[in-house]
Amino acid sequence: MQPIVLLGGDLRQRYLNTFLKEKGCSTYCFGLYPGDSLQAVQEVLRSKYVAAVLPLPVTRDGTHVQMPLTNEILPLAQVLADIRPGSLAAGGIMPGAFAESLRQKGVTVSDYYDEDFILKNAELTAEGVLLELRKHTAAPLETLRIAVTGFGRVAKAVTKALRTQNCTPVIAARSEAARDEAKRAGVPAVSIAALCATAGEYDVIINTVPAQILGADALRRTKSGVLLLDVASAPFGVDFAAAEQLQRTAVKALSLPGKYTPQAAAQIVGEKLLSLL
Repeated sequence: MQPIVLLGGDLRQRYLNTFLKEKGCSTYCFGLYPGDSLQAVQEVLRSKYVAAVLPLPVTRDGTHVQMPLTNEILPLAQVLADIRPGSLAAGGIMPGAFAESLRQKGVTVSDYYDEDFILKNAELTAEGVLLELRKHTAAPLETLRIAVTGFGRVAKAVTKALRTQNCTPVIAARSEAARDEAKRAGVPAVSIAALCATAGEYDVIINTVPAQILGADALRRTKSGVLLLDVASAPFGVDFAAAEQLQRTAVKALSLPGKYTPQAAAQIVGEKLLSLL
C-alpha cells in the first residue's frame, strides 16, 4: 500500500492518522503536530506514489490548505507542484479548478464528500448542534421556541436530534416542496419570508442554508436574547455584522464534527479512504 500523506485539517485529521496507523498504513503529516516538517513531506510527495489526504473543507480561502492546528501555511499550488503523477489526492469539498489541475497532471482525484459521507456527517453535525445549544443557552431545550432554516440533510438531522430532546422546531424553507415534506414528517413549516416577519417569536434560530437569509431587517425583529446558530458554510445565513451592531448573540458553528466528534468523523473518512487504496 502506498504511503499516506495527511495535509492540514483539524482534529479529525489527527484521529485519521491514528486510525490509518492502526490499519498498518505508513503515514506522513504536515500541519497536524508541532514540529511537522514540510521538507520531509515534500520529499515523499515528489519521490513516491502516495495518497495525499486533504481536510474537509480542503480550503477556506480558495488558495491555501485549511490548517487550523498550526501557524504554517501551505498553498494549494505547492501541493499541485509537489505531488507525483500517478498518486491519489483525496479531500472534502475540493475546489473544481484545483481538482482539474491535479487530473491534468495525472493525479487521481477523489472528493470523499459524497452522499454517504454527507449523511453520516450530518448526524455528527446534529450532535454538535445540541452541544452548542447547551453551551449558549441555560434554559431546557424543550422550553425554547426554535426555528431551523432549510430542510436538507443537516436540517433534517438537526430536527431529528431536537425531537429526541422533546423539542419540535419550526422549519423555515424556501421551497414549498421542502415545507410539505417537513409537514408530512410532523414538523411545522413556514416560508423564509414568514420566519423573517415573525423572527421575534423565536428563542433560537439555527441556520443550515449557505445563503444570507437573516439580514438586518429580520434581525431587528428578533428578541434581544435570541441565539443565532449558523452551521452553514460561507456566505452563511446570518448577517453577522448586523447581528453585532444589534448586540445579538450570533455564533458561526463551523465544522462541528471536527470540534465535538472528531474520532467518529475521522473513522468515516478513514473507511472511505481505505476503500480507494
